[in-house]
Amino acid sequence: KKVIVEGEIGQTCQTSGCWITITDGANQLFVQFYDFTIRLKSGTKIKASGQVRLRNKAPYLAAQGLEILG
Repeated sequence: KKVIVEGEIGQTCQTSGCWITITDGANQLFVQFYDFTIRLKSGTKIKASGQVRLRNKAPYLAAQGLEILG
């Protein structure tokens, strides 16, 4: 099932842009990119879409799409 999450970029992969964390100020979600990479600053508002998966019993978003909100 495809989900869409919205928030601000927290941390970002400094090496290759293959992952970020997205936060709403109280919660944080790890977002992994498999088909593309990004170079955006922390605090950038985004909307990411993809499938929620589990890694080591922790949920993460396997992103398939990304939209910059502002």
